[in-house]
Amino acid sequence: MYKNNNSVLILHMYPDDKQKKLKDDPNRSSRKSCTHFQDIPNEIIYDIFEFLDVYHMYTAFFNLNIRFQNLLTDSNLPIKINLSLTSRSTFEHQYKHLIMLNKHRINSLRLSNLFTIDVIFSPIRIVSKLTRLQALHINNIQSEYVEKLLKYLASLSCLSSLIIIVIDCVENKKQLYRRIFRLPVLKYCKITMTKFVESEPLSIAINKYSSIEHLVINNGCYLHELISLLSYIPQLRRLSLRDLYGTFIEQTKSHSIVFNYLTHISINKTNMTFDELELLIKNHFPQIQSL
Repeated sequence: MYKNNNSVLILHMYPDDKQKKLKDDPNRSSRKSCTHFQDIPNEIIYDIFEFLDVYHMYTAFFNLNIRFQNLLTDSNLPIKINLSLTSRSTFEHQYKHLIMLNKHRINSLRLSNLFTIDVIFSPIRIVSKLTRLQALHINNIQSEYVEKLLKYLASLSCLSSLIIIVIDCVENKKQLYRRIFRLPVLKYCKITMTKFVESEPLSIAINKYSSIEHLVINNGCYLHELISLLSYIPQLRRLSLRDLYGTFIEQTKSHSIVFNYLTHISINKTNMTFDELELLIKNHFPQIQSL
């Protein structure tokens, strides 16, 4: 913590690696002491921006002085959009003055209200303009929107994290998973279907694979469905399931695929016996380190 009579700058808000970088900076001791917030170097200001979504960034800094205006309008500065708890009037203002003017700078987008999802993805072609989008979190979306949205997300070359919560019944889960697996650089995926129904599983993958390394299925899943699903994700390291149904005896009659990269599995609830789980791990997940 840095203190003087005029201001207080709290540095321990940063992660350990950034604290170390600041402490080890050979030029830090020779710099002029910061007596006002506006004296802080640009690189630290940018670090502070990483903790804020674009609305709070502009609200807090834009009207301070021309320097902060220039920092905020820098086209190289990635921005986060969080509209999860936004009123319609606030959203309309942000959409017009922030989102539409900065589509190419958005690297994180979080939506939850149905009207925000409808406006941002209608026309759906706006998705193709989000060229720097790395993380997308959509809550309370209807299944018909999901299918349309995923079709266009495949054009985004930076999207590595996807979280989707579907509020109605997904009739064709196979199609939903196929579209997710086509996302070119996706590493983390969390899917929640609030209304669960059993459906026909995917066929075992032959030559089409996903880049996903961490998968969370936050609803029920049958064992035969899971094995077919995982055949599309050979690089998977971590798997989390809310509920797992079925028996290993049923599974042994169909496929015997081994997932050598999978080291961590979390299962909240299952009707499988301990012996069945042991056989499942031995035959399909031999590298498991944590269960």
